[in-house]
Amino acid sequence: MYGKCVSISSARNLFDKILQRNVVVRNFMISLYCKHNDVSAAKGLFENMDVTPNSSSFKCILDALCESSGAENGGCYEAIGFYRGMQVLGVTPNLIRVLVLLLVCVGVATLNLIKELHDTRLGTTLVGRTSI
Repeated sequence: MYGKCVSISSARNLFDKILQRNVVVRNFMISLYCKHNDVSAAKGLFENMDVTPNSSSFKCILDALCESSGAENGGCYEAIGFYRGMQVLGVTPNLIRVLVLLLVCVGVATLNLIKELHDTRLGTTLVGRTSI
């Protein structure tokens, strides 16, 4: 509530006072940073998680990176790198995340990743159904 009503610094102060921070508490703070367009703080908190991140942990940051993914600031490559991190941890993005990431890839013309994303969500199913 502090992050929505008062200030993100008040929310962070309260967060720092919580002794046992579970993934839900961490995700809430990460999402507040993302809503306040502070993706670097969100990523810093994510990278220093002492609990296993879940798909919600990735969702907020990936969405924020994709929104700020101007080629001039390297955000597209950050979003793609973050997606690679999801893969390493075995987290599969849903179709909406894949479509958003496809738009980012088109922005930097990363054809190989576009093909890979297609195969991840659509290709295997389509090939399996159309093969003779």
